[in-house]
Amino acid sequence: MAENILEVKNLTKDYGDFVLNDLSFSIPRGVIMGLIGENGAGKSTTVNCILNEIKKNSGNILIFGKDHIIDECEIKDKIGIVFDENHFPDIFTPKEIEKYMSGIYTNWDSIAFRNYLKQFELPAKKKIKDFSKGMKADLSGRIQTGSYTNRDRQKVYTTDIVVEEIEFGESKGSNQSQQKSETPHPETDPYGFMDIPDGIDEEMPFA
Repeated sequence: MAENILEVKNLTKDYGDFVLNDLSFSIPRGVIMGLIGENGAGKSTTVNCILNEIKKNSGNILIFGKDHIIDECEIKDKIGIVFDENHFPDIFTPKEIEKYMSGIYTNWDSIAFRNYLKQFELPAKKKIKDFSKGMKADLSGRIQTGSYTNRDRQKVYTTDIVVEEIEFGESKGSNQSQQKSETPHPETDPYGFMDIPDGIDEEMPFA
């Protein structure tokens, strides 16, 4: 039987006007899981409870078989979280972020971090608030930690920067007219879901 990397049992969080009630699920090692649902269904609440970013009312959460509160520091030294927005203070520079993160993660790789800054042409001494939108996108969500068991059955921890696509943003004014004339028509897949092609403004009116 596969080991469960994550176990959530009878999780409850009560906001008063919204209740995440008695949620239970588990994720075995090696499984990729997507948490989907309508707006307000409790997806963010669930993730934030797992990360102990918000306090649950009741229930048990185990990560790597350890309590997510009692063993929080040990657990977070082994996992990577990619948020949809930058969560660093915007007065920080990448160089200051490196100093901050290296003090948190015991397996932090400063050489790899600096090499990625050079590769994506991100200025190490420039404050995040002065970055272009494209630069902010390149800086966010690049840090990921993980672990594996080697041939000697020893646990090895890694720090990686994962890149799926390199794209620097442009100002809306520079390509607004082009978007109006060249915006492609979205197509739907067999299940009725719509693919949003390149060229459509990412700031959708219902976001």
